Amino acid sequence: DEDSLHSILSSVLTNAKCFEDKLSAYYTKVVSLESTSSSIKIGLDVLAQLGEHFPRSDEVCPDMVLGEIKCTRRMLTESGPIDSLTDLTEMTDRNKAAAMLFLARLLVYDFVGDQKFYVFFTCRMVQLTLSSGIHKESSFGFASFGSVLLQMQAADAREIHMFGKVAMSILQRCDARDCLARVYLIVWGHINVWMEPVQASLEMYLYAQEVGLVMGDVWHACQNGHYYTAEALFQSGIDLNQLLEEANVFGGKMKEHGLRMALVSLLPLQQAMSNLMGRSRDPTELTGEVMNQEEFLKVAHDKGSIQAILIINTLRLWLAVFFHKHELAGTIIEQFEQSELSKRKRPRRIRNETFYNGLAALSLMRLTGKRRWMCLGQDAMEKIKSWAANFSAWNFEHRFELLQAEIAFVEGDSEVAVERYNSSIEHACKRGFIHEEALACEKAALFCVELADKVSAMNYFKRSHALYVKWGAQSKADHVEEQMNSWGLQ
Repeated sequence: DEDSLHSILSSVLTNAKCFEDKLSAYYTKVVSLESTSSSIKIGLDVLAQLGEHFPRSDEVCPDMVLGEIKCTRRMLTESGPIDSLTDLTEMTDRNKAAAMLFLARLLVYDFVGDQKFYVFFTCRMVQLTLSSGIHKESSFGFASFGSVLLQMQAADAREIHMFGKVAMSILQRCDARDCLARVYLIVWGHINVWMEPVQASLEMYLYAQEVGLVMGDVWHACQNGHYYTAEALFQSGIDLNQLLEEANVFGGKMKEHGLRMALVSLLPLQQAMSNLMGRSRDPTELTGEVMNQEEFLKVAHDKGSIQAILIINTLRLWLAVFFHKHELAGTIIEQFEQSELSKRKRPRRIRNETFYNGLAALSLMRLTGKRRWMCLGQDAMEKIKSWAANFSAWNFEHRFELLQAEIAFVEGDSEVAVERYNSSIEHACKRGFIHEEALACEKAALFCVELADKVSAMNYFKRSHALYVKWGAQSKADHVEEQMNSWGLQ
């Protein structure tokens, strides 16, 4: 049990003859502690004894973070082309190799915590690789560095994508299957998901989960299951009945291994699916057969669980857009902008948040006439336009076109609106985004209602309804029928 383990570790640390003999015990202690902040504190002390020093948390500031990134990039430039990094010699210095192991573990803990040291840990792993050679954890370091550059908008898409490829090459060179689950999580969940068709990531998450469970990296295995669920729900349009069954299996694994934090992130996704399928009283409130929203948020606030609060906000906004709860969407956006949560970097969620924030804002512009909503909608459109051009037209073009159509709707430009709605529908259809094809059809129908074009509105509504049924979102399909009835289109 835990008490026995810590008793044994204390004995080893007391009786060890030298610092090097203590390293394994320190590492086990860092891994076994329930408190990530305590693990980071011990890890930083060990790293200092290994010659790797970091600033105190109260010293960290944005300029210091940017300076660390610039220093690392300068070292990379001096090392030659990025794609030649896999030719570096292997790391032989035992202290540097030990530092890489501690850095990889602390990087994970800090990412799920307050992210004070995330950039510093990531950069140091890259710096140690460049100065002392390749370690199996170098794959995790380069993957994380690519993610940092993307998050900080500090490099172009080609360079960021290249770091993901370097990470995968090092993983293969070192045959580091014990690192695979976490490297795949970053490469496919934080880098490639921007650059390549989002559906390509799904198979990789499932593979990484399988390997992670076999290799004993249960945390990252289950995180791959969570990423799979979130990506499939928000962007891929997989049948909700199938997806909920898969999510239930992932949840079972999390319970089996006592991964409460992972399960906390999964439950709202499961409830959102249940809502869409018609199994809740209010489709925009995450309360039903899986969880109770009010109780969930109380626990999250009491424990300071930022990730849990963020996922609730994201899902409720998403559902509010689908079910036309415009005032709720506006409240969520405003509360988020005024909170500390808005300052937290969230590179994965920003892809979906930006799009649905934009749609909500443009609906609110039509409803209230307040220009701030138009500005928010236009800002979202410009960001997604840039992502479609620089990262992946496959993932973002149909979203950009739908926001264009909604802006044209607000501005009264009927010709542009029709063309953009149809283009968004076409691209979403060709690329397999069934739920957003349905949403674009529904938006086009509402536009045609405004023009008193009942025939076109009826056609768009019928197509939207059929697509929602195909997705498995019976509650949303019923909502479309209600709209058709209210407009006398049945």
